[in-house]
Amino acid sequence: MNNLIIKLIAIKETAKGIHYTCKGDDAYSMHLLADRVAENIDGYIDSCKESILGSDEYPLQGTKYLFEAIKLIPVINPGNNKENFTLLYHIIEDTLKHIDSMQVDKADENLIGNIAENLKNSKGLINLQIS
Repeated sequence: MNNLIIKLIAIKETAKGIHYTCKGDDAYSMHLLADRVAENIDGYIDSCKESILGSDEYPLQGTKYLFEAIKLIPVINPGNNKENFTLLYHIIEDTLKHIDSMQVDKADENLIGNIAENLKNSKGLINLQIS
């Protein structure tokens, strides 16, 4: 679960980085798309950390999550919306693969399912913009 939290932080920070660098005729719609991707992530992170409390694991210190997430966050190229969203698409795709490989207990099935559904929707919306 800790690895999922790290990946979610990377998605959120990448989306927010894109949010502030969109340029061009489609800047406003890209700005809103980046917000859409980031909007539920904090709630999912909180729920994942609370889920860990009920297991044999413990949540990592916040700085440890950030340190690991930084390794996954790409450099955003201001004004290159397509390239930036392609980078975000790949982080989401990697996170979905991670979710598929997780062994989830019954208590966490709904949470993980909701996260996966949200990420799949975001991936689809991004795909429409970068195709």
